[in-house]
Amino acid sequence: MNLSQVELTLLCKSPQSFISKYETGERYLTFTEVLVLCKILPIDLPALIEEVDSDSEGASSPPF
Repeated sequence: MNLSQVELTLLCKSPQSFISKYETGERYLTFTEVLVLCKILPIDLPALIEEVDSDSEGASSPPF
C-alpha cells in the first residue's frame, strides 16, 4: 500500500507530526500503535514479528 503521510494521518487519526517523527526516527511506535497500523494497512502481525526476528538474527545487540 502506497500512502502519503496525510493519508496515513487520516487513517490513524493521529497528528501528521507523529507520522513524520516515525519516518525520521525521532519517535518509536508503541506496541499498541503497531497493532493499529497492522489493522489499517493490513499487515499480518505474526509475519511482521517473524520478519523482524529473522532480520535481527546474528546482530550483536537488539535494535533498541
